[in-house]
Amino acid sequence: MFSPVKKRPRSGLSLRARRSNASAGGGPQASDRGLPETAAEPEAALPTGNSGSGAEEKSGQEGEGSGSRRWSKLSRRYRKAPAAPAPASELEPGPEAGCLSGAGAAAPAEASGRGDEAPEQAEGEDRFPLPYYLSNFLMVLEAVLGSEDKELFNEEDQHWLRTFQKLSVAGQKLYVRLFQRKLNWLKITKLNYPEIGLDLTPSIEELRLAGLLQTGSDLCDVSEALDLLSAPELKLLAKSFHLRPQGQRAEILKSLLRLAKQQSIFSCNQNPSSPGLAILNRYVEATYSLAEMLTAMTRGTWSDALQIYKTAREKWIQLENSNDVRFHQELPVYLRCFTADWVYTRIRFRGVEILQRLRMYEEAVEELKSLLEQSIYCPASRGRWWNRLSLNLHQHLKQTEQAVQCLRKGLDDVWVHTGHRLALYQRAMRIHDSPSCKKWHHLLQDLPVMRVEDVSHVMIKGRTCPGMGNSLFLMENTREVPNLGQGEPCSTVICSVEEVSLAHYRQQGFDQGIHGEGAIFLTLFGLLFWDIIFLSGIPDVFRNPYQACPLDLYTDCFYQHRREPIESRVEFLQDAPIETLHSLIADVWNNHRNTTATLINWEIFSSLQQAQSLVSCLGGLFLSGICSILAKNLRHCRGGLPDLVVWNSHSLQYKLAEVKGPTDQLSHKQMVWLDQLRRLGADVEVCHVSAIGARSHQLSS
Repeated sequence: MFSPVKKRPRSGLSLRARRSNASAGGGPQASDRGLPETAAEPEAALPTGNSGSGAEEKSGQEGEGSGSRRWSKLSRRYRKAPAAPAPASELEPGPEAGCLSGAGAAAPAEASGRGDEAPEQAEGEDRFPLPYYLSNFLMVLEAVLGSEDKELFNEEDQHWLRTFQKLSVAGQKLYVRLFQRKLNWLKITKLNYPEIGLDLTPSIEELRLAGLLQTGSDLCDVSEALDLLSAPELKLLAKSFHLRPQGQRAEILKSLLRLAKQQSIFSCNQNPSSPGLAILNRYVEATYSLAEMLTAMTRGTWSDALQIYKTAREKWIQLENSNDVRFHQELPVYLRCFTADWVYTRIRFRGVEILQRLRMYEEAVEELKSLLEQSIYCPASRGRWWNRLSLNLHQHLKQTEQAVQCLRKGLDDVWVHTGHRLALYQRAMRIHDSPSCKKWHHLLQDLPVMRVEDVSHVMIKGRTCPGMGNSLFLMENTREVPNLGQGEPCSTVICSVEEVSLAHYRQQGFDQGIHGEGAIFLTLFGLLFWDIIFLSGIPDVFRNPYQACPLDLYTDCFYQHRREPIESRVEFLQDAPIETLHSLIADVWNNHRNTTATLINWEIFSSLQQAQSLVSCLGGLFLSGICSILAKNLRHCRGGLPDLVVWNSHSLQYKLAEVKGPTDQLSHKQMVWLDQLRRLGADVEVCHVSAIGARSHQLSS
């Protein structure tokens, strides 16, 4: 089994841990400034600032030569710890960047340089440990350059890395700080890094002389600048600087950090027509195009986003005609997502959103058809593509017959799962039941049936917070003063719709309750299947000692690779006594409590005892059923689980509740999960919270 990397016990949670806990079970991922993040595909299951460090497998030998010792020495300077991978709790992100993951493997030998020379130190620097951001940065360099990915960097790249290595500690600190920011022109007077020095001029000059930084004064000597800029602008430029944008500098590190963050397959490339370095460069270029497009979409500059999409699409057409596609097809899907073609496929679907926003529906339909003609890249997104294509054909282009044909093909597509399949079926039924679509009824015969049964619904009332619409509510904090006399005032708190619902269930006799959505059951799944999730011996699923999960976690390959142990564990859980379930949970909790893993939110339960209390209520039969569903299709089933789990720790009764505010509706995934949970024997219901005026004083049902 993949051995865990434990964190050192700390008082409170690090920012990294809090981010991970907030997003257990999937979610949005943090990004490093200066290294645009691209919201990795779920299939990739990549550790970022959100997921942290998870498990470590010590394999292979450390790098050789003086370069190896030099990078190791740099990353460990001023530490008392041995030359081993740093605990995950030390890899905390700062205010300017997401956390940089890294490993403790030594780096390769350098072709030339200054041997084991350490960076120059200012007086007193050796008395203090390296700051987290430089320590993390050096660990990333060490991890990548100590792996097979080192072959992706040529001698010119190595020269630049040696230049960085020769900097003083203060120079390295400043460079990393600037690298984590956007590579724009910065005013020298606006920089404020007191931990580096009150006067940053010496460090700025050091970077300039090393060729790593460009100042405005350098440009002011260029005659062209005198013609383009006014005197005040030249004066301002002279007091500014930025990192050199050339590929031999910042871009090399961006590629290097991308390798560290995404466990690359580029050095394993077996395609003789396309060397690994070329694949890496295309991949990095594609990820930056995607990030640029997402930024434009977020800002609402749709014309700019459209141009980025068109440019990226032209590049994809060039790649489509290369020999890489055949090579990619042979890769497992969890490695295929590290190819430029995969990223360009994501860009193309984002382009569909742009085209729709600009009401270019015919172009959007053509792009969706083109996406659906292939199944090599982003196959798990096909359900979304079929849904969008059928909507555009039916509602926007009024091509009902084509829409019906699209729905039939989508329902026959093996890559369409759960919520997307239900959405397609319900759209087909709406067309079938529409009086204006009777002439197409014959095309809707013999469709694969996808029905879900409704569950019970309850309605409660909540007092809205004035001026906040229906998003926030007011509630009396009765738990603050339990013995409050009648007529005495009590405090009023602002709360969410889920907290209003928890108060309702507390009145119903459920003394325990958690608003955790999918995190509750994903955590229980992670605790009960820990050893299977981190099972060793599966090719290419662990390529970095700081992974928080195997690379195949969110793909069909996860179950295929572990079918026998998963089925054995599911069968074992069905008849397992409560004491055995408690023991399984306790073993993982006690042995791995300080390990960050993608599926587990260690803070979702207040204690081990609370987790065991819930397990006592749920029982082995129910847990085996829900874990079986998650193990077989985690990517599509991690979303849509009920918001609340409430239980009575004495009677062992429990209830699962999906909470809906005044204007909310159930999603298709939520409908599917509620039906599945009901079939597994759970007491499930939908709790609707209706809004009443702020003057009302009680929660009512």
